[in-house]
Amino acid sequence: MSSCNSLRWKKKKWINYVAGKVKLKKKTLGVLFSSKKTLQIEGSPVTRKGLRKLNIPKGDKVINSKKNIIKPPALGSVLVLLSEKYQGQKVILLKITNSGLFIVSGPFLINGVSLRRVNPRYTLPTGAKVNLENLDLSNFDDTYFKALSRSKKNRKENVVFSHRLRQFFVDRFLSFKIKKNFFLNAYLKTNINFSPFFY
Repeated sequence: MSSCNSLRWKKKKWINYVAGKVKLKKKTLGVLFSSKKTLQIEGSPVTRKGLRKLNIPKGDKVINSKKNIIKPPALGSVLVLLSEKYQGQKVILLKITNSGLFIVSGPFLINGVSLRRVNPRYTLPTGAKVNLENLDLSNFDDTYFKALSRSKKNRKENVVFSHRLRQFFVDRFLSFKIKKNFFLNAYLKTNINFSPFFY
């Protein structure tokens, strides 16, 4: 019995200590663990009960969208791809489409990554950057790449050949800029091998 009483006394002492750190008005066990935690959604406070109306799972974190908006990387910055096919290879960000996808290029003449669209979730930004002045990218958008994928399925060689010509001119412009910087040229050729514990 004495051991049980000592355990209860230790629990009460620990609860009072934690309650003092949290700075609650009523230092009881019920208030300590059933206190409502307010979350910020677009600037308005929402309780846990309000999450059910918003169809948000309990485990997901809700953050203030105004304060914690992730800014996309600047155009011309070097990205590291995380997708399975080109995992660890570096590309240059050329343009951001209306759907939010990144148009990137290796370029193909340097590291073998062709002109393509990638999901920004599978990219890592780096500090390196390439100047993209006087590079015309007005033709590249979502409709262009959708038409290109359809032409590959239907085996329309004219559209694929015109795309390869555009890719050649873009790669030649990028390679001319990159080869001026020896370290950037060597950096783009290297490949990062991610360990299985990275994910």
